[in-house]
Amino acid sequence: MSTYIPTAIDERAYEQAKKDALGAYSPQHTIMISGFLAGILATWLPGIIGAPFFYGYVRLFRVPRWEEAATKAELTKDYFFGGLNTYASVAIWLGIILGAYGILQALLRQRSCKNNKYITMEFARYGEVRLSIDAILTIIGIPIATIIYLGVTNMLSVLIVAIFIVVLSGMFYNGLWTMLFNLIIRILYRPGFDQIAALGLRVLIPRHVGWNQVSIDTVEVNRADKSVRIEGKFDSDFAEKEARNVVGHFLRGYHPIYIVNKNKPAS
Repeated sequence: MSTYIPTAIDERAYEQAKKDALGAYSPQHTIMISGFLAGILATWLPGIIGAPFFYGYVRLFRVPRWEEAATKAELTKDYFFGGLNTYASVAIWLGIILGAYGILQALLRQRSCKNNKYITMEFARYGEVRLSIDAILTIIGIPIATIIYLGVTNMLSVLIVAIFIVVLSGMFYNGLWTMLFNLIIRILYRPGFDQIAALGLRVLIPRHVGWNQVSIDTVEVNRADKSVRIEGKFDSDFAEKEARNVVGHFLRGYHPIYIVNKNKPAS
């Protein structure tokens, strides 16, 4: 009889699994609303954060220094609010577009988590990094869309000075949208500790053990009696032991850990 040796567990994987699980198993309307709001906020947030810097730029570089104080203040106000109005006129329509795209992102992110559709990369410093379907589409699609827009509007010369920003724009936007989505869905859904722990384990166990070894249907975390119940399909005793190892690692003190393996005939 072989001796069971637990495999190493990535400490950061559980936190990522909880975030992904919220985007996959929260109520469907909450997922879609969160994606829409994240898209809108991702449009307006850079302008809100950049407004003080834009004001400083206008005051220092756009307004002639030789003007009188009253004239400087008037010109600064005109340039500043003129710039804000221009930004707002674009952001209103762009926000609607990116809000609608945010719904698509949320649905694609949900599909990636439920079906384990990721591109994974290993980094010595950051561990495993997963790119979901929505992330891949955004990272590639936004730079392409930007270049097409610049071409249609005869502004391709912008690429001479901003090619680096354009190429990385999809990565920046994906990071911003993902951060906002995780925050908004947490606020709208407001899961309790037992709920978020159960969802996180539902996603983490197949990732750790292997999707070809485990299929999880439900995970129940009971804070009252410190027990965990996992129901699903496990292809081997090793897979069951690995699942227990994952639960015991992140929910220390929880015992017993019940596993209902649907691959085994009911006794």
